[in-house]
Amino acid sequence: MGSISENCLGWAARDTSGVLSPYNFIRRDTGPDDVSLTITHCGICYADVAWAKNIPRNTIYPVVPGHEIVGIVREVGSNVRRFKVGDHVGVGPYVNSCKTCEHCKIREEVHCDAETTHTFNSVDEDGTITRGGYSSYIVVQEGYVFKIPDNYSLISAAPLLCAGITVYAPMMRHKMNEPGKSLGVIGLGGLGHLAVKFGKAFGLHVTVFSTSNSKKDEALNLLGADKFIISSDMQQMESSAKSLDFIIDTASGDHPFDPYMALLKPSGVLVLVGFPSEVKFNPMSLLAGSKVISGSVAGGTKDMQEMLDFCAANNIHPEVEVIPIQKDFKMAHHLLPISLLAFTCFSISSAFEPSPLQDFCVADITSAALVNGRVCKDPKLAQASDFFFTGLHLPGNTSNSFGSKVTPVNVAQLPGLNTLGISMVRIDYAPWGVNAPHTHPRASEILTVLEGTLYVGFVTSNPENRLIAKTLQKGDVFVFPVGLIHFQRNVGYGNAVAIAALSSQNPGVVSVGNAVFGSNPPIASEVLTKSFQVGKNVVDRLQAQF
Repeated sequence: MGSISENCLGWAARDTSGVLSPYNFIRRDTGPDDVSLTITHCGICYADVAWAKNIPRNTIYPVVPGHEIVGIVREVGSNVRRFKVGDHVGVGPYVNSCKTCEHCKIREEVHCDAETTHTFNSVDEDGTITRGGYSSYIVVQEGYVFKIPDNYSLISAAPLLCAGITVYAPMMRHKMNEPGKSLGVIGLGGLGHLAVKFGKAFGLHVTVFSTSNSKKDEALNLLGADKFIISSDMQQMESSAKSLDFIIDTASGDHPFDPYMALLKPSGVLVLVGFPSEVKFNPMSLLAGSKVISGSVAGGTKDMQEMLDFCAANNIHPEVEVIPIQKDFKMAHHLLPISLLAFTCFSISSAFEPSPLQDFCVADITSAALVNGRVCKDPKLAQASDFFFTGLHLPGNTSNSFGSKVTPVNVAQLPGLNTLGISMVRIDYAPWGVNAPHTHPRASEILTVLEGTLYVGFVTSNPENRLIAKTLQKGDVFVFPVGLIHFQRNVGYGNAVAIAALSSQNPGVVSVGNAVFGSNPPIASEVLTKSFQVGKNVVDRLQAQF
């Protein structure tokens, strides 16, 4: 097709520190068989960190990592038939293969005899070094681009393109999709939590194995597993002997294999998708019961598209945290545990979001995707009502015990605020009313008094705990730094009104009294009496107020 080459903004590691910084380079022209896509998100996988730091000893610097890529088609070659401009698409761990070997012919390109061309740090057929998804756009041959269904979030799709396919492909290969069968999942990181979700969607009875009891609630209540076992508890392990048809082992730390093999039924299958430093087991663990141990990594293009369609059809969404890319970005700092809604691949990972690549991201309040914020709905469906709110001219009802009322305008009330990093509130105060001590965990606040006189202040962090306070008159402005406890009180004899702007579309609020004395379930009175150095009767009385 021969489109004009243009600068691509990437984020590259230049040495073994693995720190990413801006890097401009030229992508190849969009050829007749190519698809060019604007990248909206790309997952962080441990493999990205490893190659950025040259742990495999073959990194070609500067390296632009990223192989869980999603975005929007911006140009297609003359021979491309499956995609058009505007389509939502994804690119996974590889972008080329020989296309002629027995594996490529059955769309199992991951096993290509000539080796696949990886999405980054690999030599492409034209001799150039591939650069990955931590960049503004990418050009890929049509056969290695995947359609993201229209009803499925791009953010949810990104982690599926490595972590998702890593567990989905072997589950399909070993027929782990037969309803009523039993599946064990070792480890509850990114791979593990997707194995649980796939297993439940297939109709399997799912047992999660973990070394940490802290994962129990997550496994049973968030992910819907049927059973949870602490793997170090031999009594629990022995009571489950010969109970499982399949096991998916996602753990990358070294661990014994014989105790898990004992859990398999005759002809049972254990698939290893984690990466321990060694695998050791007694041969009788295999021989007795004709059991199988298998390995797997990623999957072919056929399985990849099938998995994406399956997730969209069955409303399967990874747990994801969206993190903005920034100068001197350290990927390892964002390998977050899944309890923080991060997503993992081999170890732990997240999705990252480069600078905005579209005019707006109206929140899709109907989406089931769990992300750090709200996913975008199709921009073509945006309406004026998404950017409009009315009612801030109306006084709030202050007839409550605090004598104040906050009227918020954040992303929940105004979907067009999504990703913009701003919101506002109107606060009404009855005479001597108070906006009780509270904090906004995700935003700083700038408050302007419209009517009345307010005494306002905030408290600095430990150990100083210094009160910084001032009395404000009409037209005065005061700033409350992010995360610090602050308050306002009407010290006049008439009503007061203030407007405040906050530096997040969803700033959150933690009221000190409610959090400490009104938590659900309640904080143990022994904790509160010791913390506040008061008697239990005082704590009981305070808890009764909330």
